[in-house]
Amino acid sequence: MRSFGNTMNRDLPSALAWRFGVCELARPVLRGLPAGRVRIAGWLGAGQNSAGWEQHPHPIKVFRDHRIGAWVQADLRDWGGRWHYFAGIYYDQTLSWIMRQCLKPGDRFVDVGANYGMHTLTASRLVGEKGRVFAVEPSPAALRRLKLHLELNAVTNVVVAESAVGASAGEARLSVDSTHLGTATLRDHSGFGDAVIVPVGRLDDVVPVPAGGPFALVKIDVEGLELNVVKGAAGWLARHNTVFVVEVTPDWIRGLGEDPGELMTLFANAGFRGFAIERNRRYGAKPRLTPVTTLEGAQADYLFVRESEMRQFNWI
Repeated sequence: MRSFGNTMNRDLPSALAWRFGVCELARPVLRGLPAGRVRIAGWLGAGQNSAGWEQHPHPIKVFRDHRIGAWVQADLRDWGGRWHYFAGIYYDQTLSWIMRQCLKPGDRFVDVGANYGMHTLTASRLVGEKGRVFAVEPSPAALRRLKLHLELNAVTNVVVAESAVGASAGEARLSVDSTHLGTATLRDHSGFGDAVIVPVGRLDDVVPVPAGGPFALVKIDVEGLELNVVKGAAGWLARHNTVFVVEVTPDWIRGLGEDPGELMTLFANAGFRGFAIERNRRYGAKPRLTPVTTLEGAQADYLFVRESEMRQFNWI
């Protein structure tokens, strides 16, 4: 413990030095657990609301995520970075499981709200050299980390679109949370403090719809603007051999003066069936998929599959 303390800032409070040291010493054990890694890291003081990490003297870490098969840069001042670094795997393993069922060499993955690129990197490995990944992200901070990850891992099959996505083209004010890359939003969020004007395009224009061809998985995670994204994606909705995974927050949609039920209607009118996705506590295990006809309640992920194409997805 003394040798670790010698690497820390001598002005750092002893309680924080001990917490940082304990988390670091526990990291090899956490990375070997079959479940509960993030929860235990939280108990040790590396949780989402754990204070003091902005004082860490060496917050930037580069490590190998063996599940993705990629090098990752994490910032311990960001709770998402802490979770990833100490657990050794990205916390959203549910979408990764679905991606591994769906995507094969030559396919397409559209990552709307790509953040710093963990799902983009996973898809890049799955679709291979003949496939394509489209990473759509408006936040300058997230884009810098995303591009760094593509460079670190010598990725060549990813196209980056530096844009937000909505129902129509234009510009919008993106509120950016400096403490967590994953919460940038086009909703009015003055509490974040930082904001930047970003371009906005319809998904059909930002990522042109391929006519026919390979399977495509479209993931949408846009912090409350999911209905607007789908409104601008008529071409993608009409395309066969396409599946959607959408994070839906009904309260945020209502906060914009819109109805979450309209999102369900858009998918239903296009012939899709919806399933609520409930993650399995065991890392990498199959999630529970429950048919739904409404989108209500707390924030959740939903899978949308065309009714006429259900038979090809025997894992549902």
